[in-house]
Amino acid sequence: MGRTAWIGRLGHAVVAAVVVAVLAAGCSRQGEPAREPGPMRVVVSIPPLAGLVRPLVHEGAEVRVLVQAGQSPHGYEPRPSDIAAIARADLVVLVGMGVESSLPGSGREGERVLVMAEALGLGTGTAGEHAEHGHAHGAGDADPHLWLDPMLVGEFVPVLAERVRGAVQSAATEASAAASVDARESALLMRIRAVDDDYQSRLRPFADASIITQHTAWSRLAARYGLEVAAVIQVVEDAEPTPGHIAEVVAAAREHRVRAVLSEVQLDARIAERIAAQVGVPIGRLDPLGRGDWEAMMRTNLDELIRVLGHPSEAYTTETEPTG
Repeated sequence: MGRTAWIGRLGHAVVAAVVVAVLAAGCSRQGEPAREPGPMRVVVSIPPLAGLVRPLVHEGAEVRVLVQAGQSPHGYEPRPSDIAAIARADLVVLVGMGVESSLPGSGREGERVLVMAEALGLGTGTAGEHAEHGHAHGAGDADPHLWLDPMLVGEFVPVLAERVRGAVQSAATEASAAASVDARESALLMRIRAVDDDYQSRLRPFADASIITQHTAWSRLAARYGLEVAAVIQVVEDAEPTPGHIAEVVAAAREHRVRAVLSEVQLDARIAERIAAQVGVPIGRLDPLGRGDWEAMMRTNLDELIRVLGHPSEAYTTETEPTG
């Protein structure tokens, strides 16, 4: 089972851990007891969020990722150490939209938990709602992979930076640490804008190019930079596509004259490879989760997109003219 076939199940596991830990911590913090000694502590659900938090925090701050790079999120179950880390955290950062689930937002809990989708004013469907359908994302606004859109990330970072400042104060860290967040935020936003600029300039020659994706993670990025997702191989991550659906994907690939088929490093690529071979287009591999460095993940994916979209293909040059 693929590593990104996790969001529905991870949602239940993470929300259970977070709710238990935050509610327990919230009850103890109502009376404002002394904070447990130690550095500022941030907990995030997935590696891309760590890649946005770490550039904002000072040296010595702890950033814990619940589902680490290389771990299989599909079978993730919160460990006692995860629950304890959430309870001690000065800030918990989640994606929302079913990637985990929205948390009860009252007073102290709201100060400690930041949900990316809510910060951006986007949908906040629960993990259960998505899991009921096997995590079958829709396109566009329904796609919860918010971290793959540099423009949305750029909008989110100022909100995240403000919460980091609050976490610094909560941890009673030196004033210089809070002051440094401003400079760190500016530097991070510059890097995000540079990533966006590179996507725009490098993908401009491929405007309106059609692609097939293995998983419905890429609709926001494709729409942002003028690509068209003609079809998705695994609409439901937990289930392999049926022969009928594969035939539909192949038909869509030919109808839209797709330039490439894009699998994901966390998923079995054999079906995607067969479709690419059948259609006669290159196969590429993208990574929607990365290893904790958001910028590196995005640039690696861009390089792969350019490689496959720029690959010369004879898929549509040998078609015969219809006779009549």
